Amino acid sequence: NATSAAAVCSGGHFCTMGVDRAQPISYADAGNSSSNISDCSLACDAGQHTGVGGQCSPGQFCPAGSVLPQSCPPGAYADQPGMSVCVMCPAGRYCEGNVSDLSGLACPTGHFCPPGTTLSTEYPCPSGTYNPLQGQTSLPACVSCPAGKLCSGEGLSAPTGNCTESYFCSGGAKDVPLELTGGACPIGHFCPEGSRRPVPCDPGSYCDLSGLAAPRGLCNAG
Repeated sequence: NATSAAAVCSGGHFCTMGVDRAQPISYADAGNSSSNISDCSLACDAGQHTGVGGQCSPGQFCPAGSVLPQSCPPGAYADQPGMSVCVMCPAGRYCEGNVSDLSGLACPTGHFCPPGTTLSTEYPCPSGTYNPLQGQTSLPACVSCPAGKLCSGEGLSAPTGNCTESYFCSGGAKDVPLELTGGACPIGHFCPEGSRRPVPCDPGSYCDLSGLAAPRGLCNAG
């Protein structure tokens, strides 16, 4: 007479074909180091199931009724065997998929990683900011570029260089020409490389043009 399956495979396990129990598990997966089945210490029915099945490995998940294990999707991980669902990747880490161990997956410098981040470069600090620390979790970790410096491009771990001569950078500068974060040196001032603000022209010198890196010369006698 035809028979039907008694129950679905339990969560955290998979039953591919011909399995006689809801929680099949291999002898090795039960944590037994000995090769002798008579020495089993945790699950003495481990490895005794019929057919093809077993326990989900780390980096995989097996909902109830699974035929085969599934890899954890990007943004999630499974660090234990026998998990029925994957866990969301925590803030400050990234999970590219099939992740079983979070060590070595700290968010890199120049970036931040909110919960569920899928790639190390998914959330770069915007141009005009930088982040020198690993494992950061949110946008406020991206520091505004300091006065006198430029932060050109995304995902920076440090400023890209000094403010260009003939300009001043008041903070948060991306690149020249500057708008709200500085500008060209005004008449009556000069701006050497790395200027935070325009420098008034030296006594006895003149600065009759905008965009000067140094005074144009000495005032004429009289």
